[in-house]
Amino acid sequence: MVITIDGLSGNGKTTLADMIAKQLGFKRVSAGDFFRCITYEMLSKNLDIDNNRDQTIEYLNTIDITYDDNNNVLLNGLNVTDVIRSKEVSVNSSKIANNKDIQNIVTLLQRHYLDKHNVVLDGRDVGTRVAPDADYKFYIYADRETRIKRLMEEKPDVDRAEIEQELETRDLYDLKGNFVRPTGAFEIETSNKTLEQVFQEMISKIDPNKPRTVIEAND
Repeated sequence: MVITIDGLSGNGKTTLADMIAKQLGFKRVSAGDFFRCITYEMLSKNLDIDNNRDQTIEYLNTIDITYDDNNNVLLNGLNVTDVIRSKEVSVNSSKIANNKDIQNIVTLLQRHYLDKHNVVLDGRDVGTRVAPDADYKFYIYADRETRIKRLMEEKPDVDRAEIEQELETRDLYDLKGNFVRPTGAFEIETSNKTLEQVFQEMISKIDPNKPRTVIEAND
């Protein structure tokens, strides 16, 4: 089974995906992890998709991104869960996420993973681009102040001004890209609700015994 959760940064989608995956015994996959891994590789190896497209694409098509049993992100077998969450990677991943070649690579990597596991997938357009035929699709959203507060809770060592700037930058790139509300998704406004309340609302709509939808790995 594939469940998608779409929404902009700070809406709580990753936390909710974790909660639902644990409840159902599914794998939790974040589209952001894939973009972060690719960004990390590009920064580490000085790859330039704009000026050296063919070589960059050829290399990125060889990388392997997966998760271990503790949901750590593995890049070519190495645990990169912490390093891909640096500020440099975060900001640059939002930039490259609008590149069509990068999107195609990430989509294919994700679909290969979805084809092998029961997954809760969260991202910005995963219910539209990656898994439009997902068994269940959710779109969650919140007001800006709520999003800022949630990001501050995730990053207690980062001051508010920096959080606001990062959110503004990421929204700018996300909204310039192909971000759309997925067709057929349950839409849930989360501003005045705890994540536990949102979780209960979402889980009540899911039948874990529903026959699995096959997600094709090709484009």
